[in-house]
Amino acid sequence: MAMGGLPPPMLRSHFNLAAGGFASCDPATLDDADVNGDGRVTSLDVLRILQAAANSIEL
Repeated sequence: MAMGGLPPPMLRSHFNLAAGGFASCDPATLDDADVNGDGRVTSLDVLRILQAAANSIEL
């Protein structure tokens, strides 16, 4: 485990999704990556994930 308990492969898929790249994942992973709940995975979601990993915010 790394960065706030998220395994590195999960972080990679979240970042790929936010960057508009391809990430193969199931609906549950997509739901996890959409941390602000707007129905999309964007750079804002990644920012919040990184902030949580640095213990700056709680998700």
